[in-house]
Amino acid sequence: ADYDAIEAYLRAAEEQIPGYRVGVYGSYTVVEEMAHRGAAWHFWQTYAWSGGKKSKAANIYQHKNDVSMAGIGVDLNKSFGNEGFWYVE
Repeated sequence: ADYDAIEAYLRAAEEQIPGYRVGVYGSYTVVEEMAHRGAAWHFWQTYAWSGGKKSKAANIYQHKNDVSMAGIGVDLNKSFGNEGFWYVE
């Protein structure tokens, strides 16, 4: 992965949406690197391309794909808190 490009994209996105905190979805190494660089606030890690590793920075961990639920394919995720959300007034 091109970590410099990912970081630049996240920082540019955050500049364009003042008041919102950006997050990143990706593999273990993407989550770890962006957490280390302080380039995102929230982290959603997929098991794919992660080599069995789970980042301590992950707020959400996607652990299984295409599970049938009521006839619809869904991905299963575990939540560890502080996932991020929008306020509605």
